[in-house]
Amino acid sequence: MLYEEQYPSKQDRKGTIMKSWYDTNIRPFKYVSPWNYFKKVVAEVLKSFGHKIQRFQDVGEDIHNKQRNAYTVLPGVIWRDYFIKRMMPSFMKPEIANTYAKVDLAELDKSDPSKYKQINDAAKAYFDSLFEYEPSGRLIKAPTSIEVEITQAVKNAILSGRDKTNNFLFNVSEITYPEFI
Repeated sequence: MLYEEQYPSKQDRKGTIMKSWYDTNIRPFKYVSPWNYFKKVVAEVLKSFGHKIQRFQDVGEDIHNKQRNAYTVLPGVIWRDYFIKRMMPSFMKPEIANTYAKVDLAELDKSDPSKYKQINDAAKAYFDSLFEYEPSGRLIKAPTSIEVEITQAVKNAILSGRDKTNNFLFNVSEITYPEFI
């Protein structure tokens, strides 16, 4: 791209500042994959009820790492424990999907990683097909039902107490989200 042609004319500069013009005309749009969208929605839900990462100096290494795990590890846990099982009938034959519906995918990942990888790749391909793209590959629109389901899955994961090892440091009594009361 030739930037010489892209500079604003004198008339354009009067009504705008250079940074906003640069952001709208020059800065390339980042490609957003559905997996990144999924992680972003999980992070937004966590932030919506006040889960935050405190400074390392204030709380210590252990607590800081557990708070950080909520943003880095929790999306994978929700994907594995909820979304793959919910989407299985859509991308697998019904009899195979019913067989895997009763299997703990975390244990399958440990015992037979290649089988889990096949299931995970098929689930991600199906999840990608739910989104709309421009011909350039940029994400246009995500289904609205996906965001609602992700929100509900995060709330259920926190309230169900599945974090038995306390990897994410959720204190349900501290959460003051209106729907939990």
